[in-house]
Amino acid sequence: MEKIYDIRNLGCAHCGSKIEEAINKLEEVDSAVLNFQLKRLKINGEHSEGLLARMNEIAQSIEPDVEIVPSAGRKKHAHHDHEHEHHHDEHCGCGHDHEHEHHHDEHCGCGHDHEHEHEHEHAHEHSHEHGEDGKLEIASVAVGVVLFIAAIAVHHLTELLPVAIGLYVAAYLVLGLNVLKAMVKSLTKGNVFNENFLMTVATLGAFALGEYAEAVGVVLFFRIGEMFEDFAVARSRKAITDVTELRVEEADVLRGDEFVRVDSDDIEIGDILRIKVGERIAVDGVVESGESRIDTSAVNGEPVPMTVRAGDSIMSGCINIAETFTLRATAVADDSMITKIANAVEDASSAKPKLDRFITRFAKVYTPIVIGIAAATALFGSLITGDWQKWVYSALTFLVISCPCALVLSVPLAYFSGIGASSKLGILFKGGDSIEALGKVKAIAFDKTGTLTNGSFTVTRVTSAGSLTDEELLRLCGSCEQISTHPVAESIVDYCRVNDIRLSEPERSSDIAGRGVEAEVGGKAVLCGNMKLMQEKGAEVPELPQTAAGTSVYVAVDGRVEGVILVSDEVKKTSAE
Repeated sequence: MEKIYDIRNLGCAHCGSKIEEAINKLEEVDSAVLNFQLKRLKINGEHSEGLLARMNEIAQSIEPDVEIVPSAGRKKHAHHDHEHEHHHDEHCGCGHDHEHEHHHDEHCGCGHDHEHEHEHEHAHEHSHEHGEDGKLEIASVAVGVVLFIAAIAVHHLTELLPVAIGLYVAAYLVLGLNVLKAMVKSLTKGNVFNENFLMTVATLGAFALGEYAEAVGVVLFFRIGEMFEDFAVARSRKAITDVTELRVEEADVLRGDEFVRVDSDDIEIGDILRIKVGERIAVDGVVESGESRIDTSAVNGEPVPMTVRAGDSIMSGCINIAETFTLRATAVADDSMITKIANAVEDASSAKPKLDRFITRFAKVYTPIVIGIAAATALFGSLITGDWQKWVYSALTFLVISCPCALVLSVPLAYFSGIGASSKLGILFKGGDSIEALGKVKAIAFDKTGTLTNGSFTVTRVTSAGSLTDEELLRLCGSCEQISTHPVAESIVDYCRVNDIRLSEPERSSDIAGRGVEAEVGGKAVLCGNMKLMQEKGAEVPELPQTAAGTSVYVAVDGRVEGVILVSDEVKKTSAE
C-alpha cells in the first residue's frame, strides 16, 4: 500500500538522504523515496499505527526539527477553484490566456472551516518561502551584517579590542545561533557528522586562533548560501507544482434536476458535467450535448483549439473556450489524463538518475573522511613543522570548504530544475534518468505544429482553377469565412483585411463543423472547406497542381471548385537553434 507524507523543516539534502536510508530499513517498509525538493516522502508497505511515530523518531535523530505528517494532498487548494472559474468567466473572451490559472493559490486568503487544517499547512509553507519567515531571515542577516561591519571598523580603526571582540561575538550569535542550536540537538541525538558540526568546529576554532572576522564571515556566507539554496529549491518546486495544480478540484455535476458544485473526487463514471466557457475540464469524458471548441495545449501541447460535438471524447485538463456543453464522465478524477500527467511529473522528480544515486552513497562516507583528513592535517602538519596555528587554521579551512550539503543538493536540484522547467514548456520526463539519457541522443523527431512552428496560420498560396482571379477567390472565401471562429478561417479573413481585399456580407451562411462553410454571396452558392465538404456536396473538382505542406481550403462556386487557398503555419525563429 502506498502512502504520501509531507516533511516539514527539512533543510539539509544530506540529512534527507540519511532519513530515506534509515526509513528503508524499517521492517514494514517495502520502499521509501524522499523527495527533498518537494519535501515529500512516499512509503510503500504496511502502514501500522506506530509507523509514523517511528519515522518521526528516525528523522528527528538525524535533523532535530524535522516533522513527518500525512500529506494534505490536493484538497488543500480545493476552495480556490470555484472563485477562479467565475473570475475567468467574467474576464476571458478568447480562452487562450490560461497560464495564470494555477497561480491563484498564492494570493487567495479565502478560508473555509472544513479545510482549515489544509489551508494552514499551505499558508505555513508559503510564508516560510516567501512570507514572514523569509522577512525575519533577511532581517536577521541584515542585523548580523551591520554588527559585523561595526566590529571590523572598531577592530581596525581603534585600539578597543574588547569592544571589537564583543561585536564579533554578537554578530556570530545573530548569524550562527541556529547552527549552534542544531549542532547541540544533533549531538544529543547521536548524529555527529553533519554540516552543523563542521561549521561549529571551524568557526569556534577560528575564534580560538584569534581569527574573529573569518569566524563571523564563514557563518555569514553560510547563511547567505542557505538563502540562495532555499530560493533555488522553492523556484524549482513551483515549476513542478504549477503542473500538478492543473488538476481541477470542483465541477458542476447533474444531481437530480439541477447542476450542483461537487468535489472532483466525488465524480463517478456516468455522471453528467456542465462545462462552462473558460472552465478547465475535471475528468475524462464524452460530449453528451452541445458543441464547442476546446484548448488542449495544457495536455498535448497542440496550440490550435479543437472543435468537439456530441459523441467526441475529451481529456481532462483541456479548457472550454467557446460554448457551454455537457460531458458524460468516462473516468474518475484519479484515473483521468490530467491526474496521470501530474502524477508523472511528481514521480519524475523523485526518480533518481545514476549520478544522483552515486552522490548519495558517496556522501555517507564523505563527511567522516573529511573530518579524518582535517584532523590529520592539523596533527601531522603541526608535529612536522611545529607551527600549530598555521596547520590548525588550514584544517579548519578544509572543514569549511568540504561541507557535503552543496554536493548532495546540487546534482538532484539540477535534474529537478530541468524536469520543472521542461514541464512548463509541455515536455514531460519520466525521471532524472531520462534527462541523463539525453546525453546519448543522436537524433530527435519532432511534431511540427506548435513545436517547430508558431501554431498561428497565414495564407501562403492561392491557386485558381477557373475564371476567377486570385483576389476574387480570396474575396469570396473571406466573405464566407467571416462567420467562422476556426483558426484557419480567421487567418484567411485577416489576410484579406491586411491586403485591403473588400469583403461582402453573405446573404445566408452556415458553419459545418469539421468541414467548412456553406454560404450565398452575391446570388452564388459558395462552399469553402476541405475535400470532404466538396465530396459530400457533390462539387466538381478539376485537376489542381500539387500543393505544398499546409491546410488546403477549397472554394467551390455553384457546384464547381474554382480554386484552392493554402494556409500554413510559420516556422519559429528559434527552431533552427
